[in-house]
Amino acid sequence: MKRKRLALVCLLLAVGVTSACEQTQSGAKPRAMSPITDEEAAQVQAPSPTGYEANDDVRVRIRPAKGDDRVIEDREETRRIAETLMNAPFANAKVSMVRPPDYAIEVGTENGRDGFAIEADFQVWITPSLDQLEIVRETSQYAKLTPEASEEALRILLFAK
Repeated sequence: MKRKRLALVCLLLAVGVTSACEQTQSGAKPRAMSPITDEEAAQVQAPSPTGYEANDDVRVRIRPAKGDDRVIEDREETRRIAETLMNAPFANAKVSMVRPPDYAIEVGTENGRDGFAIEADFQVWITPSLDQLEIVRETSQYAKLTPEASEEALRILLFAK
């Protein structure tokens, strides 16, 4: 019984090696990845959280815990909330919040083919005093904004239609 299994394994191994050799002899060349230009690399890389400046095609999608998703249409409000979130003073920390986030906010760019390309995803909590935002990015970065820094974003989150 052991000899039959050993013979079967050897046979399968021989077939695999033979087929691999036939592919290289038939002239099949391995496909190489084409190098990308610096412009393409700049488009692919996510923006740095420090000193982020929103451009004209930035989009912000807000998913509240209760209610319908919405995309902020006003370009100025979009720019302000994107810059507030992306420039928040994040610290690496493992965070476990008591309740689910009040908002999930996606900052991205308009993508003609797919509609929306997400650059950053934030989980946002509003403090019980309603004057500050607590933000978690990528499950390991935490920031608590000052009341002054939170003011504009809170106005947009709570009152924008």
